[in-house]
Amino acid sequence: MKVIGELFGSGQMQLPFVLQSAETMKATVDALNPYLPKEEKASETVLVLGTVKGDVHDVGKNLVDIILSNNGFKVINIGIKADINEFIIAVREHKAQAIGMSGYL
Repeated sequence: MKVIGELFGSGQMQLPFVLQSAETMKATVDALNPYLPKEEKASETVLVLGTVKGDVHDVGKNLVDIILSNNGFKVINIGIKADINEFIIAVREHKAQAIGMSGYL
């Protein structure tokens, strides 16, 4: 993923291919996870993530979801066209520590 990030940063790779690479890495980590050593954590950071109402572009949100999920965060993805009440309900329900709101415009 470091190489992918460098290629994207230098303009040699487009975002859809970065997202595809991240999804492949997530699938690989998920497949290997049962065989990896585990460490107990005192707490788990929870993030509610969604694309705001009025927007349907979710590539960035999905990329953030994959990156954070691969780095130990529990991501509650509430999807696209989410209004503020949906964010509030999800934060309360999952006792989230952070909110990520994606909006193209």
